[in-house]
Amino acid sequence: MAQADAIEYEKRKNIDMLESLSDSDSLGFDEKATKRLVRKIDWVLLPFLALLFLLSFLDRTNIGNARLAGIEKDLGIKGLDYKIALQSRIPRTLLAL
Repeated sequence: MAQADAIEYEKRKNIDMLESLSDSDSLGFDEKATKRLVRKIDWVLLPFLALLFLLSFLDRTNIGNARLAGIEKDLGIKGLDYKIALQSRIPRTLLAL
């Protein structure tokens, strides 16, 4: 019985702690200032991320068009060489994220 009471006490203590953390006033956050900060960050980050997305899209389409235009024949590559060369783009793309 004592163990059940201890468990119930711990549960109640955790619930009280979570309720106190959910109250933004107790953490010292000003809702209006937080919204202003998020908006400012969005205005800085979104254009940069959109540019990265555009450049990534252009890169992917250009490599496809180059293959259609005969880059394999021009470079003298055969078989899987083209696909292996494309795989080198994956780490660079992941680093950009």
